[in-house]
Amino acid sequence: MKLWAESRESFVLRGFQRSILRSRGGFTLVELLVVVGIIAVLISVLLPAINKSRQASVTLGCQAQLRQMYHGLAMYALDNKGRLPWGQYKISDDGGANWITWETVIYHYFNSRGAITVKLPPGSNETVLGDSSTANLFLCPGTSADGTSRSSYACNMVAMPDRDLELLYTDPTKQQLLQPAYFTKLYQHNVLLFDTAAILNSKLMYAVGYDADNQYFADPTDTDARFFRGDDPYQANRFRGSALPIITNPSQNHDIFDSGNPQQPYQADDGTHGNIRYRHNGDQTANFVFADGHIESLRPDQVIRYMFKLRWPAGMPASTGWWVDLDGN
Repeated sequence: MKLWAESRESFVLRGFQRSILRSRGGFTLVELLVVVGIIAVLISVLLPAINKSRQASVTLGCQAQLRQMYHGLAMYALDNKGRLPWGQYKISDDGGANWITWETVIYHYFNSRGAITVKLPPGSNETVLGDSSTANLFLCPGTSADGTSRSSYACNMVAMPDRDLELLYTDPTKQQLLQPAYFTKLYQHNVLLFDTAAILNSKLMYAVGYDADNQYFADPTDTDARFFRGDDPYQANRFRGSALPIITNPSQNHDIFDSGNPQQPYQADDGTHGNIRYRHNGDQTANFVFADGHIESLRPDQVIRYMFKLRWPAGMPASTGWWVDLDGN
């Protein structure tokens, strides 16, 4: 009996020793392949989810900034008899340049010591907006990291027009000068601010949505393109029809890099002045804040021209000028 027990114990010990020796020898090739396969499957499952989560966080961060800017516009309107600010206008030309923009006036509400103008000092290539040239309220977190930029948002230029452009092209004998809109007289579906192309490595920035829909909103004399009428004279026109999506060229959907070449100091003039920049969700959507304060992330086919058109002003005539119609109508 004792011999049998010793023999059984010896057998168990030898099996345990063999197991230890095998474990010290490492994994077999099959075991390694199985582990590698499992890791590859986990990565393929997790990476899209992580990327999607990152994109969602960037979109939410952008929307939070737009919401803050909206509150700044509302505070400005309360202090200015209900009117929104001008989109931008130049106030001096002393060898440098200074502009008042919608960004500078609302930034002043968040930082009383902040810049009230966009400044380009003489001999400088650096525009100053806010406290930092690389990170501020007006730069979307989804903007390209290939260079510094000042702003990546633009305003609806019918609601917040460029004063210099209005003065330059408006004939006061034919129509009144367009003023910034009254906040409370906007349609709820009117866009106020939206994602636009950022100019990287540049002294320039776009404050006003010049090129939302091939610049048809830019011409002060084309009032039919800017405002709603009882009838829509451009109903079937794909560029100006109120109920049709805004034309967006996919080749222009990018942030713009200024090369800084002194012979050609500005390489960003490629027709994207204040256009809509679809930079979210894999360059599929752009963020918009509307007159009633709600924010939406929209695809190009969801951005309709009536979102930018305002109520027809009292006494405003039909078009007083002529504007090149790319559609031939």
